[in-house]
Amino acid sequence: MINETAQDQQFNNLLSLANCTDINCLRTIPEAQFNTLQLASYISGSANDLPDSGIGIFYWQPVVDGEFLQEFPSSAFKNGRFYHVPILVDHDAHEGVLFTTDNVTTESEQETDALTDFPNGSPAFFSRLFQIYPVSNFNNSGFNQRAAWFGDYSIACILP
Repeated sequence: MINETAQDQQFNNLLSLANCTDINCLRTIPEAQFNTLQLASYISGSANDLPDSGIGIFYWQPVVDGEFLQEFPSSAFKNGRFYHVPILVDHDAHEGVLFTTDNVTTESEQETDALTDFPNGSPAFFSRLFQIYPVSNFNNSGFNQRAAWFGDYSIACILP
């Protein structure tokens, strides 16, 4: 999840494009017009609001606001605050390929990119990550290495 500053920048960018001053104004915009505005916000903001965003990170993300989302999902799960709902889960091989670029190949480049997802990632964290996913297990390809760990840690919900 992106930091609060970037979230505020995204929201303010959308307000500006919509000529609104608050969320109540945004709620009055017809759906088709709002869809156009959010796309315009994404296009104008992705270069400005999140210039250091990692590869595979989506512009609009859930926000822990203390009301609707009261805490990080990982914290809620860890503390047993979740509903037991039957769900069908599938895992396919190479899920991280769609969210990996061939411009990030070395472990150093992967680490720099991954700091977006793991802002508190220490050198020990990344050392352990690359021990678990040694490049030698991926035909010495940094692309395949990054695709593997990214695909394993992230969950992409893609609707048909």
